[in-house]
Amino acid sequence: MVMELGTNNAFKTIQSLKFIVVDHWRVKIKDITHHLYNQRSWAWDMFVELDAANQMLTMKEIVHIGLK
Repeated sequence: MVMELGTNNAFKTIQSLKFIVVDHWRVKIKDITHHLYNQRSWAWDMFVELDAANQMLTMKEIVHIGLK
C-alpha cells in the first residue's frame, strides 16, 4: 500500500530531510509521519495544518516521548 504523506506546503519544506535528530538518536521522518497518519484522521489533520516549524517541533516531541 502506498500512502502519500505530506500533502501541504509546510511538510514539503521538511520532507527533503531524512531524519529527525533528538539527543543522540536519529529517527526517519517517514517513520514519524506514518505513526501520525496511523493515529487516524484527527491527529493527522491537526499535524498537516501546522506550519513547517511547528511540524518539526511536533515530530521532535514525538521522538522524545517515544524514547522514554
